[in-house]
Amino acid sequence: MKRMGLVLLASGISLNVSAASVGCDDAFVQLLDDELVIDVKANQSNDTVNLQCALDKAVSLRIPTVRLRGATYHISSVIIENFKGTLEGKSKTGV
Repeated sequence: MKRMGLVLLASGISLNVSAASVGCDDAFVQLLDDELVIDVKANQSNDTVNLQCALDKAVSLRIPTVRLRGATYHISSVIIENFKGTLEGKSKTGV
């Protein structure tokens, strides 16, 4: 698993965010180690492959949450098999 770290410096404050590759498109799908969450960002094109990959990896790695970060996702069909967790995101009203 490839690990990436991000350090933000603002006014002398540093925040460490640890994310890891799960074997999907790293630009859009990341494992947040601290939260046991797989984050999926929208790519404004076709998000089907990234969402399917994230769900499959959540099953194989036993990650309990897949979180959708974008406002709009373009997907055709995904197969959710043996996923025992939560698929999170915002509604159209932002809740």
